[in-house]
Amino acid sequence: MSTSSSLDRRTLKRSRSNFEPSHRLLAALMVLFLKRPNSDLRTSNSGTPTFLAALRRGCREATFCPLSELLTMHTSPELAYLEAKWAAQVSFASVRALLQEVLPIEHGLHQETIRQHVLATAERLEAQLGPEQFAYDGGSQREIEASPEPAAPITVGLDGGYIRGRDRLPGANGCFEVIAGRSIPQEGAAKVFAFVHRVDQKPKRRLRAVLESQGILPRQHITFLCDGGDTVRELGAFVHPRSEHILDWFHVAMRIEQLLQTTRGLQGSEREHLLKDIERVKWFLWHGNVLHAEGALYNLLEDIADAREEQRKAGLPSSVVLKKLDRALDEFATYIDNNAGAIVNYGERYRCGERISTGFVESAVNQVIAKRFVKEEAADALDAAGSTSAAPGSYPGPE
Repeated sequence: MSTSSSLDRRTLKRSRSNFEPSHRLLAALMVLFLKRPNSDLRTSNSGTPTFLAALRRGCREATFCPLSELLTMHTSPELAYLEAKWAAQVSFASVRALLQEVLPIEHGLHQETIRQHVLATAERLEAQLGPEQFAYDGGSQREIEASPEPAAPITVGLDGGYIRGRDRLPGANGCFEVIAGRSIPQEGAAKVFAFVHRVDQKPKRRLRAVLESQGILPRQHITFLCDGGDTVRELGAFVHPRSEHILDWFHVAMRIEQLLQTTRGLQGSEREHLLKDIERVKWFLWHGNVLHAEGALYNLLEDIADAREEQRKAGLPSSVVLKKLDRALDEFATYIDNNAGAIVNYGERYRCGERISTGFVESAVNQVIAKRFVKEEAADALDAAGSTSAAPGSYPGPE
């Protein structure tokens, strides 16, 4: 639809009240620029109004669009929203099929075009995120005490998974790690977030943004649950002044069960003794007694070393099971020592109805990794890993 330069300004002002909010803004811009001398209103091929300003002093004509500063892309905001939202949950090929099904698109979009649109949206979101910081505090002590009364505590679970990448670097297995998490307040909706480890430059800022979107207050309590890995353990540090970091009991119990399965493969009198001592270690950890658990682990390592020495002196072949158990116990002792500060009295928390495991995070990992990165699309993920962490990864899941 074309518009001539003889547009009645009074009619435009009267009809402006009947427009939608976005149309009212456009009408206001039209009135503003039509008040300028020698102004002409035209319509571009895409239907976007443009203004032709002919300056009186004989300068060359220049055409410009007042909405170009607000809408920097050639894609409509509604289409960009649908692309980013659906691409956060399904593959780009599936998004292409959905758009062709629900929208009147003649030629259809290629999945690479959709990927470029999503990455552009992700880059804009990344620019709005703010710089990364080592620590986030709630201000001075006086400001913290003067802050509003805190709401109910928030529980944040962190876990990770691996995705096959497009390129395989020398010495690497061709996979990259994705850290996913779920933030669950006692009052309000839960949110899902994710980022690509070793690629994302703002992991703490991203986590902080999720907490701020849930209305976190300086005096509010936050509980972080993780599997004890170096990456997730360092992520929650210094994100909030009043936070508690707890080692996930599921991963502790899983490691202990692996030790028990290995010990059951032994043949000899020391089998029952070792099984009993490993159960004692589990009992100590369940009640948060790290000191006694570490002592029992070191005693187990000494017993295994003595048993292997006796086999060597007797001229018997070294037991493969004892060697495997010795290595597993050593790794588990190191794991407990690195996470000693995050081990609590799990039995007491369980009896009080508090969370001791990151089982609720598995659904987030399944949503972000298993469902989003299907096998056919996983190879394309590493190429856009940095920006993808801001769009599909940070998109709040089903609330």
